[in-house]
Amino acid sequence: MRIVCLHANLNNREIVENALQTVPLERIHKVDEALLSKIQDNEDEEMIKEYVEKQLDELMQYQPDAILVTCTNYIVFIEKIQRIFPIPILQIDEILFEQLPQTTSVTVLFTNEKTISGTTARLSRSCPWLQEINIVFIDEVFEWYLRGDLEAHHQRIVATLKKLATTEMMIAPQLSMGEVIQLYNEKYQQQIFSSSEALKKYFSVFHERFRK
Repeated sequence: MRIVCLHANLNNREIVENALQTVPLERIHKVDEALLSKIQDNEDEEMIKEYVEKQLDELMQYQPDAILVTCTNYIVFIEKIQRIFPIPILQIDEILFEQLPQTTSVTVLFTNEKTISGTTARLSRSCPWLQEINIVFIDEVFEWYLRGDLEAHHQRIVATLKKLATTEMMIAPQLSMGEVIQLYNEKYQQQIFSSSEALKKYFSVFHERFRK
């Protein structure tokens, strides 16, 4: 079995490799940092959508069984493409959403402000039982992540989590937070749901999903 992983940052590749290191499948990684530049430069949305579709077509040439998209910015534009693809296009946050327990409220952690609207809409569709979605946006740290300053990124997120006084279910849909959430959960005996942990569970049954 073969999957192609599409990332917008090199750090995401390492997170996916760590999550899937024990899963027996072939992984091909494509890192495309150009998309974030196009968004930051406020390029025309229709042109960005065409660019994203072209990237997916190029990845099809590897003849994978599925494409895993780890960038929530990419996912926003993939949803706008009016086309049925011949293989599954796996969206990192929806893999997380389908594993969440049913509860009436949730706190969602974000560091990338541009993905809040689209991710929240997908969460509402995937988990219709949710009555209340609370957003916690941690400013600045996403830029630190893109620059590779992971120590500052992790410290700021941990400091924010320690200040949050909530008994609600908490989730971190951005893959960029996967490592720090795992470390936080282990150190403080918490259960914040993250995309990286969801990825492990999902691909543990990957073969069964796509043999059918």
